[in-house]
Amino acid sequence: MDILGEISNIDDNTKRLVKIFIIGLVVLIISFLLITVKRNIFDINTEKKIVRKIEKLTGQYYTETLHDAFTLKELEKRSSSGIEIDLYALLYKLKYKKFSDFYLDNGNKKCNLTKTIITLYPKSPYGVKDYTIDVKLDFSK
Repeated sequence: MDILGEISNIDDNTKRLVKIFIIGLVVLIISFLLITVKRNIFDINTEKKIVRKIEKLTGQYYTETLHDAFTLKELEKRSSSGIEIDLYALLYKLKYKKFSDFYLDNGNKKCNLTKTIITLYPKSPYGVKDYTIDVKLDFSK
């Protein structure tokens, strides 16, 4: 079968609909890519990016160290009160030294490492990945 011959047998209305569909699909893909790139590139030094970084580090600390330090009963107790840690202690325990990750406005506004509080809430069934994190940023001096 000849594909070009088959295409020529399709009526003009169907060809127009196929073109509209293809153009719409291309526009949708380009829009998705632009939104993704904008979020990742232009989201530099925003509070949201700082919170995401802190959540990632807290999750790493919890899964690698903290989860095994508690018994199931202790995790159940902490599910309502949470496990609090300040950002400085978290960074110290992870030996994380890139403090510029916690600056806003090109370094003009710095996150207060000792007053930024992270609360980790273990969740049932209390596995390594069962938790939520609440971050309270502080930019005071």
